[in-house]
Amino acid sequence: MNGLAPDSRPGSDSGHQLLRFPLLMMVVTAAVLLVIAAVSLVLENRRHILQEAGRENLNVARLVGFHTMYVLNSSVLLLDSVADNVRKKGFPYFQSEEGKRFLQARTQDYPDLQSMLLIDRDGQLLVGATLPFPPPRVNYGDRDYFQAHVGGRDLVLGEQLVSRTQGRRGVTISRTIRGADGAFLGIVLLTIESSHFERMFQSVRGLGNEEITVFRNDGAIFARYPETEVGRRYPQASVFEQARELSSGIYEATSVFDEQLRLVAFERLGDFPLVVVSSQLREQVLSSWWSFCLVVFFTLALALVWLGAAGRYAFRTVLHNETLQLELARLARTDALTDLANRRHFAELAEKELARALRYGTSMAVLMVDIDHFKRINDSHGHAAGDEVLRQLGEVFRLTLRNIDVVGRLGGEEFAIVLAQSGLDSALEVAERLRVTIEQHGVLLSSGILVHYTASVGVAVLAGNEDTVERLLKRADDALYQAKNAGRNTVRSA
Repeated sequence: MNGLAPDSRPGSDSGHQLLRFPLLMMVVTAAVLLVIAAVSLVLENRRHILQEAGRENLNVARLVGFHTMYVLNSSVLLLDSVADNVRKKGFPYFQSEEGKRFLQARTQDYPDLQSMLLIDRDGQLLVGATLPFPPPRVNYGDRDYFQAHVGGRDLVLGEQLVSRTQGRRGVTISRTIRGADGAFLGIVLLTIESSHFERMFQSVRGLGNEEITVFRNDGAIFARYPETEVGRRYPQASVFEQARELSSGIYEATSVFDEQLRLVAFERLGDFPLVVVSSQLREQVLSSWWSFCLVVFFTLALALVWLGAAGRYAFRTVLHNETLQLELARLARTDALTDLANRRHFAELAEKELARALRYGTSMAVLMVDIDHFKRINDSHGHAAGDEVLRQLGEVFRLTLRNIDVVGRLGGEEFAIVLAQSGLDSALEVAERLRVTIEQHGVLLSSGILVHYTASVGVAVLAGNEDTVERLLKRADDALYQAKNAGRNTVRSA
């Protein structure tokens, strides 16, 4: 048990905690800010990469849309011209060499035109600009585009198919031919080589590994790179939901072709029932971002390691300085020999105990303890022996007194004790217990000699609200002198 009051114990950990917490908070705050900055940086870089990739995909879709519109508008002009001539000259004219040459002349400016066909009302091929004359007997009555014309459609964009006459992949655009009375006479059909669109798609691929698809509104493929199976339709493609309300846009979706997550951009072609889609694998778009993340988080790790090392060094430095300050403060209020409160610190603690006793109306006692014939110990065994006796007496106080009691060395062999919440009877009991313990306590010197000593004790108790520490000490000191005069090794009260 310590003979000092709790608030007088030097070197407690509370001072260290007061230092550790702000310093720790500074280091933790700096680390959190570094992490937030790194995360914000990589997220902003990710957003920027996706945004730029989306814009480039949208530019590709718009460029493809512009070129597709140009090809289709040129084809419509050609179809209108031929259909008008068929109405004027009649089908028999075009079922001749001269009629074929007329068609060939019209198609010379269209190098990627696979064929131009005239088909009668029954779906029978009449003549082809690039076919021998007479043409093979082929019927197109089962084709979707022909059925659409029979159903009343005037201009029809077909889906990708394989030509029955030439065996090559192409896309069709056709126009209804009607008589003067509005009767259905047949159609004029243009087939554009799919390779034309594929070459164009390859030339505008900006990011690499894009899928470029021109869909009809019903999900049929009008043109695509890379190639896919002819005749399949994809009405479930996410672009149709997006394009229902928007003319263009950028979003992320799983591809209906490879079932991989892609960054998608689309552009609707206003004059035709088509939508252009350019997409790229999201994983590929973000490949550079992952490299960026590695660099950022590696740098962050180095910064955190440095911050931790710097914080640890600063913590140790500040803690060392504070420990020195605490130790100096402890030495300033502690008796170096006995490690008890010195005279000044004892007076401060005694004043606090007196104020507490007066505030709450409790009792309080003061003991003055003096070693009997201490000079004889110094003279007989040396000052080192005297010092050891004083140190051992400090231990006796710590073992005998309560934790709330205050004990201090006033000087030489004289000690003072404040007993909180103690009246005269309990104070005399403590004083007697101390006297007996001291009498029975021997000090074994380094020389092997066992030194016994005694002490006299004077007791004074709080007399009223006008009492002071000085008066209490004076009365206890007077009682001590009474004990000395009574033969020493005894207890007296004032």
